Amino acid sequence: CTDGNIVINEPIGNMVVTLTDDTVINIPVPVKPLPLETYAQQYEFDVGQTKSVVFPSGVLEISNFFADGCADLISVTFPNTLKKIGDSAFSGTALSNIDLPDTIETIGSMAFANLQSASATLTCRATTPPLLGYNAIETYPPVITAIYVPSASVTDYQQATNWSQYASIISAIV
Repeated sequence: CTDGNIVINEPIGNMVVTLTDDTVINIPVPVKPLPLETYAQQYEFDVGQTKSVVFPSGVLEISNFFADGCADLISVTFPNTLKKIGDSAFSGTALSNIDLPDTIETIGSMAFANLQSASATLTCRATTPPLLGYNAIETYPPVITAIYVPSASVTDYQQATNWSQYASIISAIV
């Protein structure tokens, strides 16, 4: 990591990478095929002061507690292949603009809870509301001020389990 870039060519067991600068972490698609439920668990980062994480196309799932408590994390780029975000994956981060792809099917409990940013928006591009875990986007005081979804799906989101409590801030993607 001499130039501020981390390159991981092949996952080897559980890997913990601790960074002390503002490095952007680009997470590679594994070289060896891995089962869906184990891919993201191959990478558990204590991202330290890292401000941005970019997931490449091909990532299907982000594991539980992936960046839990990483208060300096302000930006995550999710791939258009992502299906599931695990429990507490980004809880306690400082994300302010969460943009989920149309492939997302499940957002785990407390996945984006307790955000440390002053305010945040969530854009969910899936036409069918994903399963939203308990307190997935809950913060005290409330930080998420708007949820944007496809215009044809606004009512579906407003009535869906666990989404309905946010009905007043759900509107169409502009």
